[in-house]
Amino acid sequence: MSSGTTAARELVSALPVSYKPLKFRGFRPLSPGGWQKTIYKRVTLLTLRAFPLESHNPMRAKITILGCLLLGIGGTYAAAQQRSPQNIRHAYLVTGAQTAIISETDQILWRYPRNTRDGCVLESGNVLLVLDNGKNYPGGVVEVTRTGRTIFQYRGQQQTVNSAQRLPGNLTLISEGGRQPQIIIVDAKGQPKIRIPVATQSDNPKAQISFARAAVPRRVLVTLPADRQIREYDLEGKVRWKWTAPHPPANAVRLPNGHTLVSLRGDRLVEVNAAGKIVWQMTPKDFDKPYLNGLSNFRVLANGNLVFAAANPDTKIGRLMEFSRDKKLVWYASQPNRQPPRHFHILTTNGKPIPAPPLR
Repeated sequence: MSSGTTAARELVSALPVSYKPLKFRGFRPLSPGGWQKTIYKRVTLLTLRAFPLESHNPMRAKITILGCLLLGIGGTYAAAQQRSPQNIRHAYLVTGAQTAIISETDQILWRYPRNTRDGCVLESGNVLLVLDNGKNYPGGVVEVTRTGRTIFQYRGQQQTVNSAQRLPGNLTLISEGGRQPQIIIVDAKGQPKIRIPVATQSDNPKAQISFARAAVPRRVLVTLPADRQIREYDLEGKVRWKWTAPHPPANAVRLPNGHTLVSLRGDRLVEVNAAGKIVWQMTPKDFDKPYLNGLSNFRVLANGNLVFAAANPDTKIGRLMEFSRDKKLVWYASQPNRQPPRHFHILTTNGKPIPAPPLR
């Protein structure tokens, strides 16, 4: 069991909610059809006209996904271009300007018709998504089935919701920015069980907190870009550890060895020990190509490899790249959107499902 899994389970030990683990069903891609993207675009356009983004009507996703399935376009057109010197292929979820599940053969298997800020595929096969804010909508979190049915919904209480992580017992860890930046843990009905106020010097809701993730038992690791800090909070709201970064951080995860891996916006990854000393880093000087240009978020795979989102400096097209810890390029995928994905979740590798929920 990974340290992330253990931390998430022990994080909720203080809550009055029973825990019944879900059986992981893996990732089962929808069968690709033979239709083209024109039909998909028309279905999506009609849906968005009927249900504006700000309204967040669950029927929007349901109509779009069911409509495409009925038309036979579960997987239709090239969405990305994967390359690997080691013949690795991944299926993955991307969030951001495009919210979609991409197959190992670069086809779109599933899509959600609005911008998102975070997301993952759960053990059940459902998708947990953080919805971007709109004119009359402060952002929120939804759990949707592959057929578009919304089975969990949380409407933001501030100006924006920036991240979400599913914890055992159907609890959800959420970060929010606004007048009162906070970390909250909500139950299956979206009701808050724990609130942790987060002090920040910024008035920008999206720069106050970028991500919050379960760390060591009963602790939450919080990334604060505007303050250039990574903080570790306990469930009572006390800061137990912090590190001030040389540049604004984008994301941070706690590693099994107790160190913290941090992506610094722009061009580098650093590993920091408990004393705040950088013990490992990946910088542009390690490569003869600008792989780290526009570096933002990342994930740590079970084999220790690092996958991160960045942007091609020449084409400005977003891409995902996987590197080994000895800084060798293993895999990359160019994205159809110019902006890098806000976040992502690797689902399969060469046909084999990832056998655990993402906790990093």
